[in-house]
Amino acid sequence: TIVEEKEIEFEANDNKLDDNVDQDKPKSLVELHRETLNKEKNQPKPSSSTDDNNSVMKKLDKKKVQEAARQLAERERQAEEMGNIDERKRKYNSLKSRISEHKEPTEEELEAYRLK
Repeated sequence: TIVEEKEIEFEANDNKLDDNVDQDKPKSLVELHRETLNKEKNQPKPSSSTDDNNSVMKKLDKKKVQEAARQLAERERQAEEMGNIDERKRKYNSLKSRISEHKEPTEEELEAYRLK
């Protein structure tokens, strides 16, 4: 009977080890992906995008947006003119880029581009 009790204890320990192995086993990428999707579904969604757009427009100065839109139109007009000019008649280095023009666009310029 002592042997039977030892066998029962041994089987119980094996079952506990199997449970621990299942918990310690790394999850597959698919399982991880499904868990993250479920977490995202459970999280409340932020306010509507129209509210965000209105708050952005309130923050931006309308005059600056109009000025950026005018500059954007001017750049497009110049690019169109350069495309129409005969290559033989254009000035030297006329296509050369200016370093001062290569800067990150401001919020006003981005909004003017979106409105266009």
